[in-house]
Formats: sequence, structure tokens, C-alpha cells
Amino acid sequence: MKNGITKVLAGAGLVVFLITMAHTPGAHAQEEQAALGPQLSERLRTLLREEMNLIQSGMERALIAIAAGDHQTVYENGRDIYRSFILKQQLTEQDRRELMAVAPAGFIELDGTFHDTAHKLAKAGRDEDPELQAFYFSRLVESCTVCHARYAGDRFPGLSRLGESDSGHHHH
Repeated sequence: MKNGITKVLAGAGLVVFLITMAHTPGAHAQEEQAALGPQLSERLRTLLREEMNLIQSGMERALIAIAAGDHQTVYENGRDIYRSFILKQQLTEQDRRELMAVAPAGFIELDGTFHDTAHKLAKAGRDEDPELQAFYFSRLVESCTVCHARYAGDRFPGLSRLGESDSGHHHH
């Protein structure tokens, strides 16, 4: 039952967010949208996959906690997502050089923004502010969606239209 509720809430949250989200091009809007994964070594692909799995689990738990008013769990999962930041953890100097040579600046920027937002989610949990928790959770989903559209379109073809739009406007 709990797993079913998790899937329903996660799906509903994503659908609502995608309907209302505005694609906001930044300084890197003109970057070529190419799949990043195939350009990376197996080691870096594995690290990114591990990070994505940790993030997915944390976001599922955070969504349920937000809906339940479980501020401590929101705090813990926001903190854990923030700490999953691979660029500050497991990368060797050689890994760093490889990533910087392959990853566009926009990817690095989106990753940093994502983790900063996770930190803000954790603070909103600590401060027991459900409105800010929902806001920062939606920003996390936005970061995931934009990054996947730009740099992992091969894995997420359903987001291809998002990556094509440079208007910065959404329609209802």
C-alpha cells in the first residue's frame, strides 16, 4: 500500500510540475544538447548512476514526507540529496579532468544549482516550513527535468520537446 501511494504521489507531483513548469534558458541555452553519458568513462557513468539512484530514492521519501508534514524526514532527505554531490566526494583528479573536458558548463551549473536547492529543502524541513518544502521540491524536479532534457535525451526521449524550447514561456 505504501509503495503504491509513493508512486501515485510521485507521479502526481511530476505531472503537476511539468504542466506548470517554465523552461528558463540561461547562459547555456545555446549549448548543443547531446547525451553526456556515452561520452564518459565507465567509472564516471557508474558514479553518476549511483548518484541518480540516491537522488531518486531521497526525492521519493521527501515527497511523501512533505505530503505528511514529516519535517524531520524532509530535512534528512534534503540533506542526503545535497551530500550526494559527486563533484565534492568521490572524483579523483583524473575523473575531474575528464568530466570538465566532456561536460558542458551548463551541466555543471545545473548540478550545482540542484544540490544548492536540496540544501534549501533541508533547511525548509528543519524550519518546519511546508510551503517552502513544496517550493524547493518543485525546483528540484525542474532541475532534473531540464538536465535530463538537455544532457540525457537518449535516456529520456519524452522530454525532447522541453529541450527544444528556448522561449522561456509556458502555456496553460
